[in-house]
Amino acid sequence: MHYKFLNNKASNGKLILSLLFIIGIITSFCIGSNFNVINDGFWHIKSGEYILKNGFIPKNAVFSWYGLEKNLKWINHEWLFGIIAYLIYSINGFTSVTIFMGLFNVASSILVYIYSFKRCKNFFLSLICLYFYVLFSFYTMSFRPMMLTRIMLLTFCILLENKKFMPSLIVLVLGINIQGGVYPLYLFILGCYTLFKHYKYFIAAFICILINPYTYNLYLYDFNLFSSFKGTPKISEWNYTQIYNYKMLLLVIILSVLIYWLSNISLRNVIFSGGLIFLSITAVRQILVLFMLLPAVICPFFEESIWKFCKLYYKPNITIKFLEDKFKKSKEKIIINTFYALVLTLCFFASVAFLDDYTNKLFIKHQNYSITLYNSQYPIDACTYINNNPKIKNSKIFNDYNTSPYLIFRGIPTFVDSRTDIFINGFNKTNSFIDQGNATNDYRQMLSVLKNYNIDFIFMKKDYMNIRIIKRTNIVSSVYEDPYYIILKVNKTNLKNAINRNEFFE
Repeated sequence: MHYKFLNNKASNGKLILSLLFIIGIITSFCIGSNFNVINDGFWHIKSGEYILKNGFIPKNAVFSWYGLEKNLKWINHEWLFGIIAYLIYSINGFTSVTIFMGLFNVASSILVYIYSFKRCKNFFLSLICLYFYVLFSFYTMSFRPMMLTRIMLLTFCILLENKKFMPSLIVLVLGINIQGGVYPLYLFILGCYTLFKHYKYFIAAFICILINPYTYNLYLYDFNLFSSFKGTPKISEWNYTQIYNYKMLLLVIILSVLIYWLSNISLRNVIFSGGLIFLSITAVRQILVLFMLLPAVICPFFEESIWKFCKLYYKPNITIKFLEDKFKKSKEKIIINTFYALVLTLCFFASVAFLDDYTNKLFIKHQNYSITLYNSQYPIDACTYINNNPKIKNSKIFNDYNTSPYLIFRGIPTFVDSRTDIFINGFNKTNSFIDQGNATNDYRQMLSVLKNYNIDFIFMKKDYMNIRIIKRTNIVSSVYEDPYYIILKVNKTNLKNAINRNEFFE
């Protein structure tokens, strides 16, 4: 009877863990399929379409009239994701995109669990790592290469954990063709696993990175991109992370430091986890590695830290002594089990809250289980107008940065688009990216850009201050206007006269 009771107790525990796992996976799918950002996704879909229809990977700008005019070179380091994005979209438009986003997030969640369990061999801690990823995954939920990169990185780590170095190099090659800009992260992770016993695989990785359409030029990509801005990023996701805005992530960093102090964690794991913390702080876009990989890296040392803390600093109170007598367990084991129970309970209720919120949104935001595009977000009607007027479409249009992916998606050539590397000094000896940004925010700079780049039409949101100012002049005339966007034709004679008279420059 005693053994039967123990077996029933174990079965109930497994059932609870299984239910929590299933709830976590369902939550992951709902969060993934309720993604909010698709802006760059438009560009990736069009890029994949271009590659498949033309039969080659372009090495020069193809979507920008300015890039075509100047024959600007381009490192399309995300070409493979573009093909995948287009194939997904080809199935059933944004309905298939929505479903695949959910599936991508589910795959990442399962891999986080597998990787955590490989490292700590503890179901409770692995489940906590899964929930930590799931509940914070909405921070970076967009239809971009990072959705597949997270799957590749986790698979990469699992293979390395099993010392399967050759398959991990194959994943590396696929990963850098999906998103080549993150190759330093692959090298960093591989270095943490291979140096110094298996250094030959680390050396081989440098050769594997050359297996891409741009060979050694991929190595220069990150360096040229960031050096062009000289430490002053012009894109918000490259800014330093204000980690105090992410309280739970800050808590994990603090917990990591305590584990360094209390456990016998190896130098290799300190470098691994410390490097992930450093990456997440240096750029907002890299915060993903903090909630995806860091808990899995430190979780093997969690219980050891609790044991050492209790031994050195904690004296049990009456409640702990009562529980020790009742359950015949040590104070350390009671504290650890209480921690698991509390955290998993919080995770359960957080998931229920997410599920309630996100399942409602599925029927409000995503009609027919598909992301819905609105005129307030994207220039849907304005692009239709341009496509119906070839004279405008074939002219030199000035556009703002954020609108460019959708313009490309609708087949309209842009001035500067979100492929930033094409339009900066580090790659093409041009200041067009900086000029576009300045013109968007400074009226005097706008007049200068209109003249220097021989712009025919301005296509921007109506709420820009520059648009409100220039509309009151004879420099432009309105050819299209809706509640959100406006298309202005530039009168080049009046523009030249205004600049010569130094108008609006006082």
